Amino acid sequence: MRVAVLALASTMGQAAEPQGEEVADDIAVIVTAPRPERAWARLDADEMGAVLPGTTPVSLLSRLPGAYYTGSEDFGGYEWGSNLSVRGFSPGQVGWMLDDIPLGSTHYWYNAGLDVHRAISTENLRAIELVPGSGATELASYSALGAAVVAASDSPRETRSGLVRVTAGSHNAMRVFARADTGWTDSGGAGFVSLSSVTSDKWKGMGRPRQKPLGIFDRDDGAAVTGADGRWGNYHDQLNAKWEQPFGSHRLTLYANVSDKRENDYADLTVADYRRLGREADNWTNWIDALSGDETVYYGSAMSWRYDVLLAATLDLDLGVAGRLRMTPYHHADDGYGDWHMPTVAGGVVTVMAFRRSTLDLSRQGMNFRWEKKSGGH
Repeated sequence: MRVAVLALASTMGQAAEPQGEEVADDIAVIVTAPRPERAWARLDADEMGAVLPGTTPVSLLSRLPGAYYTGSEDFGGYEWGSNLSVRGFSPGQVGWMLDDIPLGSTHYWYNAGLDVHRAISTENLRAIELVPGSGATELASYSALGAAVVAASDSPRETRSGLVRVTAGSHNAMRVFARADTGWTDSGGAGFVSLSSVTSDKWKGMGRPRQKPLGIFDRDDGAAVTGADGRWGNYHDQLNAKWEQPFGSHRLTLYANVSDKRENDYADLTVADYRRLGREADNWTNWIDALSGDETVYYGSAMSWRYDVLLAATLDLDLGVAGRLRMTPYHHADDGYGDWHMPTVAGGVVTVMAFRRSTLDLSRQGMNFRWEKKSGGH
C-alpha cells in the first residue's frame, strides 16, 4: 500500500494579499511511498500443504481474517458454485496477481483474466498474501476496490528431485500431480515442470460415460454431452513450467501455464424447489425425461469449458547506483464456452427444450514495470 501526502498552496482571501504582488495559482502535490505497516495476511507453503492436495487457493483464503469463501465442490474449483467476499466486497471487487501478472478476479464468466487455480497448481505456490481494504497502488489490478490477493509461485529446487501425489475419493474423484525439478544446471539456471489432472463425477445427478481418469489433455474438448463422444463429469488438466536463469547480477524468469477445464453444472434450486423436490434434485441426464420432467430442472448438459494459455517472462536488471528494474511482459489466451438447455413451459408442461451456448475468445497482453532505488535512508 502507499501513503499519499497532499500539499496545497492557495490564497487566503483578498484582505491578506500583499499589495502590488501577483497571487500564485493553487498547486497540488501528491507524494506516494510504500507503507509496509499495512496488515498483509499470509499463507505460506507449509500451511497450504496441510490441506487436501489440489484444494484451490481461493478456498484457502477462508483461513485468513476478513475473507469468507463458500463452495459446492471438494477442491473448491467449481467456479459457478463458488463465492469469495473480503470484508463485504464481492468477487468482482477483489483483484488477483500471480507474481507480476494481473489475473483478474474469481467472478464467474470474467472476461478480463482467469481464476488463479487455472493459472497455477496449488503445489507450485510459495505463498498467498491478502491485502485488505482498497488495493495498494503498487499492485497492477484495476478490480482491487475492496482487496487484493497476491500469489507467489514457487522457485525451482536447488537439487534434482521429483514429486508425485495421488488423491482418490467418492464419486469417482481422482487427482494426480507430478512435478520434476532439474536442480541447478551448469548454466546456473534451474527449472521445474509439473502436470496435474482432476476428474470426478458430480455428487448427484450424473451418469455414464464418465471422464477417463488418465486421459490428460486428451478429453472431449468440453464437448456437450449431447454431442459425439461427449462425457459426463468434470475434469481439469494443467501444465506448469518455470525456469530461472541468473546472469551476473541480473535474472531472467520464464513461466508457462496451460489449463484445460470442464465442469458440469448443478441445478439452481430455490428454497421452495428444494423443499418440494429434495436435496438430490438436479438437471436431467436423459433427454426424453427432460422433455417430460419438472420445469424447474434443465437437461444435464449445462456446463462450462475453459482452455487457458498463460505465458510470462520477468527480466530483473541490476542498474547499479540507478537501482533495479523489473519488466514482466505477459500473454493470456482463453477459449471456451458454456452450454445450457432451457425449457419453455406452457400450462405447466415443457413444450420446447431450447439450447443456448455462450462463447469466450480472449487474448490479452501487457507489461508491468517496477523500478526500485535506495537513496540515503529512503
